[in-house]
Amino acid sequence: MTQKDSDFSNNLKINQEKLNKNKKNETEKNTDQFLSKNNDNHNKENISDEQKKKQVIENHKDHTQQVSINVTDFDDQQNKDNEEKSPTRHYFRKDISKDSILEATETRSEFGDSEFVDSDEYTPLIHIETNEVQQILHGPQFRKFEDLFPIFQETKGWIIENKTEEAPSFELKEEYPFRDNYKGKEYANYITKHPDKGIVLVSVYEAKKNDKDGFQVFIWTENGNEILHLSKSDIDIPIFRSIFCMGPSLNKIFSSFDPSFKNLEILTCEFGNTEDEGLLLQIEDSKNIKKYKFGVVYIDDTITSEEEIYDYANGSHEYDEFLKILGEKVELKGFKGYRGGLDIKHGTNGTQSLYTVWKEMEIMFHVATLMPTNKNKDILRIEKKKHIGNDLVVILFVDGNEKLKPDLFLSHQIHIVIAVRPFIPKNSKETHYIVQVAQKDIIEEFGPFPPSPPIFNKSNIRDFLLAKACIGERQTTSSGIFASRFQKYIRSVLESIFEKYDVL
Repeated sequence: MTQKDSDFSNNLKINQEKLNKNKKNETEKNTDQFLSKNNDNHNKENISDEQKKKQVIENHKDHTQQVSINVTDFDDQQNKDNEEKSPTRHYFRKDISKDSILEATETRSEFGDSEFVDSDEYTPLIHIETNEVQQILHGPQFRKFEDLFPIFQETKGWIIENKTEEAPSFELKEEYPFRDNYKGKEYANYITKHPDKGIVLVSVYEAKKNDKDGFQVFIWTENGNEILHLSKSDIDIPIFRSIFCMGPSLNKIFSSFDPSFKNLEILTCEFGNTEDEGLLLQIEDSKNIKKYKFGVVYIDDTITSEEEIYDYANGSHEYDEFLKILGEKVELKGFKGYRGGLDIKHGTNGTQSLYTVWKEMEIMFHVATLMPTNKNKDILRIEKKKHIGNDLVVILFVDGNEKLKPDLFLSHQIHIVIAVRPFIPKNSKETHYIVQVAQKDIIEEFGPFPPSPPIFNKSNIRDFLLAKACIGERQTTSSGIFASRFQKYIRSVLESIFEKYDVL
């Protein structure tokens, strides 16, 4: 045994004697309960021995006085010595002062004839700066905000959000300009083919604005739509048309808002055609998404591959509480609401999932821990990936201290990752959540933005996460390849209407 090991062992014995004098029988009982709980929480299906050693004990009971915990690593030489004994074993040493109490558990089988306490459990060495200790602490109270944020590290192709706002709005703006201004009214549709804009459909009806007679004009193109009001006084009407009260010609109306429409052939659509109106309403409705599906994934610091991300059969107590905040568990078999592509007949995606209705929108969560995993038959975790890997937004519950890269998912479909990390602030007994958002760089920034620092409690995190996820999905569908697909869809609708009236 080296001199450093000897000193460390002596310190351990001294502080153990203090522990035996100061701690009461009830303390020992609580400690036993604490160690036994370590096997019941934070499990992973078929978890490896190496991963067990890396787990940090999750849940804790309240203690009767304020306790602070300082965790430091072994120095480089001590780490080196331990790695030579067991390259897969990592543990912590705490600085020991005269008022400190040190608890430790190690196994002789791995570390030889050390003077650590025999145990099959793994608990980090804890330095507790107090004379009287009612209970060993664990879980989020190990952590300090400064050690936990930022959650993401800079990654090529991704933007790590750093904008904040003190009073974020959780309202989703839904815009239905055509439905609000045209449905139920008498209007006429005109359509033409523009050399640069492609097919253009214009919906027009006479209307007053600011006591001025004019026309309400809605312009449809594959690149979007626009609504405007044209005053009759702004439209050049030939004298002979004025004499016979004929009003302006179609070309005059069109060229008044865009001179490039002059001399184009304008086709008149069938007045009051409900089929045409239905197609136009579908275009508008498709931009205001009412049903969403988001991935929910639990990870800790033990993952080494994407497949392991999907291996967790359950998470920590804090994770279970977080799921209750997001939504409610529902039985999938025969489920009548929005199912988000999950199997509701044969149980291939599990028996339960997480579902909620928020601001009249249905949300189905693809929760990795609620989906079955068969490592032998599904080596690549395809059954989980085909749902979570095809979600545009994934909520990542991070039960660890390490910084992550947002591209930890290999899916090309995932564009936004919202990371949530639990911790307990100083002078608080309640679990809070640190939130950080990463998005692919093709997406423009979008609100709501978190406060500074980005810390939420159980009462306000749900609205923020759901607003961020829903708006994020809408923002994604308006960007990159998704915008191209939507543009192609609008083009196909306009072409179908044009072909119906272009009989020549």
